[in-house]
Amino acid sequence: MKTWTYAANSYYKTASYILEEGPWWSFALETVIQNICTALSLFPIPFGSKIKVEQDFFDNGVYETYTLKEWYGTLGDLFHVFVCIPVTDFCYKNRQDVCIKTDYAQLKKERQWEAPELFEEEG
Repeated sequence: MKTWTYAANSYYKTASYILEEGPWWSFALETVIQNICTALSLFPIPFGSKIKVEQDFFDNGVYETYTLKEWYGTLGDLFHVFVCIPVTDFCYKNRQDVCIKTDYAQLKKERQWEAPELFEEEG
């Protein structure tokens, strides 16, 4: 399967088209996992206030204690860290990208109507 996307940098005035090739199942799996991740972010962790997480940020022997809800947030955040990221990385490893540089002004003229925020220039 192949997908075409584009990228633009309005600060450096660079642009490119990106061809992503890979097996169809990697695109399907990524889409399913990311939709589940998005849907789960609406729900709080049901057991989040009962489980505690201790973290020593500065390796000085002083541990700070957080609840699971404070540490991760929602079920979607927990799912994102332990399922979504590894599965998405696996999908990307089974694909190849080809980046084709193009003229920024030409891409802006062709694609600005699709994503005007991509071409906003800071003054």
